[in-house]
Amino acid sequence: MNVPDCPGCRERDAIIAQLLAKIAVLEARVAELEQRVAELQARLNANSSNSSLPPSADPPSAPKPPTQRPTGRKPGGQPGHRGHTRRRLAPDQIVIHAPTHCDRCQAELPPEPSATDRSA
Repeated sequence: MNVPDCPGCRERDAIIAQLLAKIAVLEARVAELEQRVAELQARLNANSSNSSLPPSADPPSAPKPPTQRPTGRKPGGQPGHRGHTRRRLAPDQIVIHAPTHCDRCQAELPPEPSATDRSA
C-alpha cells in the first residue's frame, strides 16, 4: 500500500516528530524530578537513629530511643577496681611573684612588706 506524499502528510509528520522529541525531553525531566523527590523524602525521614544527626534534632514524630534497663550499679569506679590517677610530684622550687610597683600611683614598692602595711 502506497502512502500518499501530500503537503498535509509532511506537515503532520513534522508535528509528530516535534511532539516525540518534546515527549523525550519531558520524560527525562520527570525522571530527574522523581529522583530529586526521593532524595528529599530520604532527607525528611532522617533522624538520630538512621543518620549522624544529634537526638536534639529529631522531629517530634521520630521514634523514641530505647531506654536502658538499670544495672543496679552506682556510677563511677566499682569496688575492687584499681584507680588510674596520676602520681603527684613535689615542686622543684617555689617562686613568689610580688608586685614591684603600686597599681594606683605607680610608686615603687619595697621588696618586703612592713609592719604597717595592711592586707588587702
